[in-house]
Amino acid sequence: MILPYVETAIAFSLVMLAGALIVNIVVRLLLAARGDRARGVEGMLAQLHRGFSEERGLRPNDQAAAQRAFVDDVLTAPVLHDARQLAAADGALAHARREAGALRDAVTREPKAARAEALRQRADRLEQRAFDAWRTELYGHIEYLRKQDLLAILRGWSVAGDAPVRWFGAAPVQNVPEAARPFYPAGATRVSARDLHDYADRWFRTVSATVEDRFAVDARRHGAWFSLLVVVALNLDAIRLARDLYADRALTERLGTRQDDVADLSRRYAPPTDALDTAPPTTADLTQSLERASTVLAIERVPFGWQDSWIARRWCAYQGACDDPTVPTPNGKEMIGEVFLWLIGMVSSWLLLTLGAPFWVRILKRLSGLVSTLAGRDDDTLDHQSDVTRWDEEAPAEPPPTTEPPPRRSAAERAAE
Repeated sequence: MILPYVETAIAFSLVMLAGALIVNIVVRLLLAARGDRARGVEGMLAQLHRGFSEERGLRPNDQAAAQRAFVDDVLTAPVLHDARQLAAADGALAHARREAGALRDAVTREPKAARAEALRQRADRLEQRAFDAWRTELYGHIEYLRKQDLLAILRGWSVAGDAPVRWFGAAPVQNVPEAARPFYPAGATRVSARDLHDYADRWFRTVSATVEDRFAVDARRHGAWFSLLVVVALNLDAIRLARDLYADRALTERLGTRQDDVADLSRRYAPPTDALDTAPPTTADLTQSLERASTVLAIERVPFGWQDSWIARRWCAYQGACDDPTVPTPNGKEMIGEVFLWLIGMVSSWLLLTLGAPFWVRILKRLSGLVSTLAGRDDDTLDHQSDVTRWDEEAPAEPPPTTEPPPRRSAAERAAE
């Protein structure tokens, strides 16, 4: 009697896991299209620069410009980009700068001051737009940054043991920890590249984890809204779905055979976010996995949707607009109860989807372990045992009494007694 309920729970969990994976993959595609991961890497570097400046008491004249110079130099380093991509971006920037230079040359030959000022402003705007486009082109492809690459870039930018002045300005270094004092001579006004390198080595994981947490919160917020959209679009009623799965044993068994396929997808795409120091899955991989997760629900004809849903048929019968003999015609109170129950099912589906794929992976593991425990036993055996079975199980493990006659004794032995 227990096994059908467990199998229904497994099928229900598989449907929810497939739905949660669909939501997760679509959110990943959305965030990738918006460039949120690239902005996360940029924010991670900005926070690293801000933390080092605060700890060392650095006060450059323009903190924002210094931070921007640091981020620009790191994210545009050649080690992070493909050679052809970098050459194309550099070529477009160089072409724009040549055009801006030609405009500035024209300024010197222009007799009218107003006209000369207009040409100068046009040249500045052209060069600034070209630089912004160059930076955006390169930044958009940096969706992860390994610590080893960052440390190599910092070593490459050091000049005679010092970090570039534009990163932190020429203000005095005020707070120097004991471990970093050998890197700073008395009255030093330049940041030691070795000190910055060691700081990044120690705090990279902490800083990246902070940015990842913010990224995860944003991903969960998008996931909650998209889950609501999925529930409404598919009319995913959790209560009715559980009833239909329990009633359709063939569908429950077919969904059980799909457990390995869904589990394979969940191992790769169950987490809502990836670490910013590891390469994210490509758009092609995400699209293919989205198709696989959707196929599980489409091919097995999981009972959801608006056209043939129970609430649609009940409403149709209530309006007297359909002639389905299997659907009884409800009165007003019954229809209100049906709508209320349907709303509870929709809200439940939304809440269950927002629990995320990792939650449903854990539930499936527990249910699969329960099925393995119950496998091979008959339903009656699970509910009760006969007295004979209990007697056999509770009987002590002693050897049966022997029925052989005692050995015959000789006359001498009898006389001795």
